[in-house]
This record gives sequence, structure tokens and C-alpha cells, in this order.
Amino acid sequence: MKKKVLIGDDAKIVRMVLRGLIEWMDETQTIIEGWDKNSILEAYVAHRPDVILLDLDLPEVGGWETLRSIREIDPRVKVFMITASLTPEKGKKAVEFGATGFIKTPFDLPELAGALDIDYSPLSASA
Repeated sequence: MKKKVLIGDDAKIVRMVLRGLIEWMDETQTIIEGWDKNSILEAYVAHRPDVILLDLDLPEVGGWETLRSIREIDPRVKVFMITASLTPEKGKKAVEFGATGFIKTPFDLPELAGALDIDYSPLSASA
């Protein structure tokens, strides 16, 4: 089943890497991008993705405030926060703000595949 994935990160290289990894694991995904709170919210409203991969450290308002705004629109969409380090404080705040989970960088393919419900096996991924 084709899914829509919104990648919300201010770093273009991170968006490019995530897009490449997702397309490599499963070419049937539709990928939408946003780089700040406004573009992420606009992309969400326009496309209604199934999953959002959201940078915890967005500039200006940050990933937490963006997550809060997304939750006001849709309390059920899956939102995974992208972070290099998961601390107990971040975990607690994630629950408070309604994050589905975390994806740590550098990206782990099985972890990313699990967040996106992609049936991924290194041996079955396209070359």
C-alpha cells in the first residue's frame, strides 16, 4: 500500500538522505518535504501524510512546537522525532507532546523501516 511520508527537517542534506533511504527500501512511498514549521504544517494540510519524520531541533520554534501544532490538527498521525541523542528528559517530553517515537541519527535502516511499516530486509532491498 502506498504511503505518504512527510520529512520535516531544516537541513536539506538530511531530507535528501532520508528520501534516498526510504526510496531505496520501498519505491512505492510518496515523500513530501518541509524545512520549517510553516512549510511542514502547509505540507501536512495539503497532503495528509501517514507518517511524519520531524527534526527535534528545527530552528526558530523547534520540533516540539511544530509537533504540538500538528497534534492540534490531527492527534492520530504517526510522528517520529529525529534526534542524535535520546535523553530521559526528551523521552518524557515526547510523551507529553504526543510523539509516536524517535528515530536516532545516524539512521538505522531497520528502525526507519519499522517506523514507516516497510517490510525491509537488507537482502530484499533494491540495489
